[in-house]
Amino acid sequence: MHRILTLLLFILGFSLNSESITLRIPEPSEGGHEYFPRILEEAFRTSGHILTLKYIKIENLSHTWELLAKDELDLAWFLPHTLIQNNFTLVNFNLTKGLGGHQVLLIPRGKKYQDPYSAVKNLSDFRNLGKIAGVLQNYRDSEIWKFNNLRTLEWPGSVKDLREGLSYLDSGFDYIPRSLLEASQEILKSPQLTVETDLVLIYPEDFRFALSPNTSRWAPLILDSLQKADRTGVINRLINLEFRPQFENLSLQNRRKIFLKIPSDQD
Repeated sequence: MHRILTLLLFILGFSLNSESITLRIPEPSEGGHEYFPRILEEAFRTSGHILTLKYIKIENLSHTWELLAKDELDLAWFLPHTLIQNNFTLVNFNLTKGLGGHQVLLIPRGKKYQDPYSAVKNLSDFRNLGKIAGVLQNYRDSEIWKFNNLRTLEWPGSVKDLREGLSYLDSGFDYIPRSLLEASQEILKSPQLTVETDLVLIYPEDFRFALSPNTSRWAPLILDSLQKADRTGVINRLINLEFRPQFENLSLQNRRKIFLKIPSDQD
């Protein structure tokens, strides 16, 4: 009888401490980003909370910011651009264990496009190539590339627009930096492009969840749920499930590492 009572009290306490929330989030449209709703769902499930996700169609990053600022979107995931840090509540948890800060280069297919990168050994070599990165306006890549004195051309619009520009070879830029999470899927959508074979550019940042003003109160609950999922191995399992085949295809272990500084780094 005592054991039954203890079990009932445990279940009651678990139920009383559980939360039920609904979050409007971006509909993941680019390869790799399906991971972020999944990690959110798994984290809530691990913590015993009930989560309902409603997907909102978005056009681009600027549209995401606009909806988040107007509380028409509750949560999104970003690399922590300065504007995001200054305007939204960030959940202080690295969602991919740092993999989001590992960048490879999308380039046009062909030996003449690959060859210049094959001799690069370090950041100075890479800078001296004089190659121009195609980056989207207000993306974290734009800030970091400029901070490292790397040439950039900023485009409005979406990643699809960048890929199309590079595919037609009249864009004014030579490559597109994309995270390991995204690159393999994106070249499937643009068969004229490929992933440069020798380099991985690394900066010490990762994707994080950002909350709208009216949902910022959920940040502690989301952080606690993510931490519990991490301690139980759920996040490592998801990363391996979602991304290990991509990493193997990209031969990550054989690439030369080029380390980039971020604007918050101390010289």
